[in-house]
Amino acid sequence: MGSGAKTRIGTIDFVVLGFVKGAESNIDTARNQLITAIETALETDPTRNSNALDTEVIQVETDEGSLFPVGGIRMTIRCMYEYQSGTP
Repeated sequence: MGSGAKTRIGTIDFVVLGFVKGAESNIDTARNQLITAIETALETDPTRNSNALDTEVIQVETDEGSLFPVGGIRMTIRCMYEYQSGTP
C-alpha cells in the first residue's frame, strides 16, 4: 500500500529452435556453430536496445542425432526487465 507506482522486476523466457544439415562427421560441429552464432548475437546487446536489464542463455539442448541428417537445437533464453506496477 502507499502512493505512487512500484518498480517490479519480471522475466520472460524465449525458446529458440534451430536446425542445421550435415553429414555424420560434422553434424555436432554444425550444431555447435549455430549455438555459438546465436550466443554471439545475444551478447552484442544484452539489454535488448535498453528494453531489458539482462539477457542470458538458460539452457541448450540438442536432438542427440534423432533427426539425422538434420541436427536440431533448442535454446532457452531469459530476459530480465523492469516495469512499473500497473503497466506490464
